[in-house]
This record gives sequence, C-alpha cells and structure tokens, in this order.
Amino acid sequence: MHFRILVISVALLSSAQSLAAQTLEERVTVLEYQVAELRQVHEAAVRDDTTVPAELVGNEHLRWGYPGGNCTVLVNDYFITCHDNSKRVPEWVTYHLTAENVTGETERSDDFRADPYLLQGSRAELSDYLNSGYDRGHMAPAAAFKRSAEAMSQTFLLSNMAPQTPSLNRQLWRLLEEDVRELAANAGSIWVFTGSLFLEESGSPAEDTTFIGANEVAVPTHFYKVILAEAAAPTDYAVSAALSGDSLAAFAFVMANQMEPLEGAPEDYLVSVDLVEALSGLDFFAALSETVEEYLEEQTATHWRKR
Repeated sequence: MHFRILVISVALLSSAQSLAAQTLEERVTVLEYQVAELRQVHEAAVRDDTTVPAELVGNEHLRWGYPGGNCTVLVNDYFITCHDNSKRVPEWVTYHLTAENVTGETERSDDFRADPYLLQGSRAELSDYLNSGYDRGHMAPAAAFKRSAEAMSQTFLLSNMAPQTPSLNRQLWRLLEEDVRELAANAGSIWVFTGSLFLEESGSPAEDTTFIGANEVAVPTHFYKVILAEAAAPTDYAVSAALSGDSLAAFAFVMANQMEPLEGAPEDYLVSVDLVEALSGLDFFAALSETVEEYLEEQTATHWRKR
C-alpha cells in the first residue's frame, strides 16, 4: 500500500507540472480523470482486503467470502481451518453443507491426532488434552461428515478442535450442531463458520488466561457459530432476514465456554452476525453485495428450531 501511495504521489506531481500549459477546461478534465483513477485504486484495495485470497478462489466453502484472521490456513476437501498457531486452536473453521452430503452412514472414527501440516510447538498434541478437564471440541462436527470415512477422519485432526467444557460440548452445543444439520437437510445448502472467542466479561477482547497441556493450548471463553442459508428455510427456522422471498438467510450464535451447564435452548443464544464480527474482528460473507450483507448481518434472527 505504501508503494502504491508513492507511485500515485509521483504521478500527481508530474501531471501538476504539465497542467500549467493547459487551459482551465483541460485541467478540470485531467483532474477528474485522476480522481476516477484514485477511486478505482481505493476500491480495488478494499476488495483485496475482503475477498477470497487468490489460492482459495472458487473454493465452495468460501463462496461468500474470506473473513480474514491472523492464522495458518489449512485446506482439505471437506472444510477449511484458520488455525491460530500462537493459541493452538482454530480462529475459525468453515464448511459447506447440503441436503445431500449431510446424510451418511459412516461410523464415528475417533482417530484423534495432531495435524501433520502444523509444526510441533505450533499445534495441540493429544497429551495436552489428557486429564485436562476439557473435551476436544470439534469445530467442524464429526456427525456432519458421515458421507465418507475420509471426511469423518479429517474432523478428528486436533487443528479442528479447541478445549470445550463437557457441560457445553455435550449439551447445548451438541443440540446446536444437531439443529444446524437439520437446517442443511431442509434448507438445501448452508455455509457455516465456527470459531473461538477470548473475551472479558464486558465483551471486549481478553488476553489468554487459561491453558492446557505442555503446549499451552489456549482455552476460549466463548464459541460462536455463523450460518448463511441459501434456500427458503422451513417454518421451524422462520427467517426474519429473508430477502423478498429470496433464498438467503443469516443466523449467528455465541455461547460461553463455562463449567456450569448453559440454561435454555440454542435459540436463546441467537445474536446478529454484526455482533460476532465485532467480537471476533472478522468480516463474514463479504462476497455478498454491500446492501444484502448489511441487511442480513444487522438483524438477529427471531426464530430457530423449537425443542
């Protein structure tokens, strides 16, 4: 960006020297052209910051945009992980689910293992979770990848996991994951982002304070899930953010990673996508038009599956 600004500054200085010999009308024409060029440069820079990186263009899991993040990006056929090597947990994991691939008969593999694509010291190891009091909480849940043995096995990489309390992982979070699979089965096609948050009680970002294992795997204070559905949702998921009877709807959840069981049902933890973006510093669904993105993300969905 600094080089780009330098080039523009030199170009403007050069053109300014030649303006002296031109008429007022010619000067205005030249300046209008230069302003248009600068606007194009600015808009291109904004797009560069919010769209999918070149190596991920066309990837089905990032159809609606790359949210950003300070991470190592790990790509397989079934989901994409943005892994925070300093915390040794995913910043986010994203995957595309359809009504066809959400079903399957593959048995749970339970082949938990460190991710070989991450260096030792930058990843969680099995020993870190041993006797820690925390579950190895899937971000891309195993039950959503029963379509094949390979898909199932990929979910058991520790790069797809973060320390979750048993009271969250085995209760309300599990129910939310069930609801998401049902949404995919009924809506037809959805995109899911799941990730970790580290927050103060006030909601502002917090420093890591709780760790497990010799590799100091950071324990998130909260987890989020953000979903974009691309089909008319069934009545159980009545969508307040639908567009003129069209096919897009957004949902978002934030749940505390606490030792005591959370009260209520998943729908009690609905929030706006905008709130998750504010808490995480990410920008979801940037490939949508600005108008549609703002409309979907500023609202909190008013309905979810009733239990």
